[in-house]
Formats: sequence, C-alpha cells, structure tokens
Amino acid sequence: MSRFTATDPNTHQSENIWFTPAEIIKNLGEFDMDVCTVSYRPFNIGKKHIEHDKFQDSLKQKWEGFVWMNPPCGKEIEPFIEKFKEHNNGIALVFARMGTHWMQDWINRGGDIFFLRKRVRFIDRHGSKSTNAGTDSCLLLAGSEAKKRVILSGLDGVFLKENNKPQAQLSNN
Repeated sequence: MSRFTATDPNTHQSENIWFTPAEIIKNLGEFDMDVCTVSYRPFNIGKKHIEHDKFQDSLKQKWEGFVWMNPPCGKEIEPFIEKFKEHNNGIALVFARMGTHWMQDWINRGGDIFFLRKRVRFIDRHGSKSTNAGTDSCLLLAGSEAKKRVILSGLDGVFLKENNKPQAQLSNN
C-alpha cells in the first residue's frame, strides 16, 4: 500500500497516500497479506489486507504468511519495522534513510536490503503515476523467500553487501 498520514476516513481529505506501483508487485509475485493498506487501493497486493481507513490496526493484528509492507513514513514507521522484524517473512518498501535508528538497527542485525536504482514513481488511488518521493527507496527483505524473490524479480537495483558488520565500533571521543 502506502505511506500515509491521518485523514478523514469519510472524505479522504488531507491524505498523503503513496501507493506502490503495480510493476514492482508484478515482478515480486503474490503476497499472502498487505499489512498497510486502505479499502480504496487501486489494486490488491495480498490475498488478505489490513485496511487502516477501516480502523484496522496492523500493529495489533496477526500477520500471516508472506507479507508486503509499504508503511507510513516519518515518526510512525518504527513500530511497523519492529513488527516486520518479528514476523520475519516478507518484503517492505521504505525510504532509504540511512541515518535513522530503525535502518541502522536493520543493518546491524544483518538484514538484507535491496536498493532500487531509480526513485519510485508512486501511483494515486486510480492507478495513475503520481509523483516520485524526492528520495531513494529500498526493499527490506525478511526471510529467505524475500531475497529469492528479489533476485528473480528483474528489478533494477543493488543489494547491500553481505557481512556488512563494522570491524570496530567508533567512539564519540
């Protein structure tokens, strides 16, 4: 689904929802669940959906199978990343924010990351190209199925080098 901010669920006013382009999903294959979506999405990504505009809280619901997550960005993202790590079976589309706590934690735990070569052109609720985010995006890969799918996808990008652990911790002194 999308990155989103609070909205009036009846009118969808003041929404900031960025839907994943269909070609990304087509290349990655079928998902069991889209854990961050809304009822008025342009197409289905998963067999099951957690719809935030229907007041379904994906942080409180059980995630099932191989999940797709395009979480809200900004300060709201960290609990979604934590739940994604716990579930450990899926792919998440996020901004490549290397300075954030959650991204550095993902790297330090040895999580796989695939950096998309071009900026994602997100789509609107009707499926039309909307805008690029003005920043780079990457895929966080949880579990062996995720990495396999990205390798076979033909998506243009590069993996973060494996065994990326620092040789020594730098001090602030």
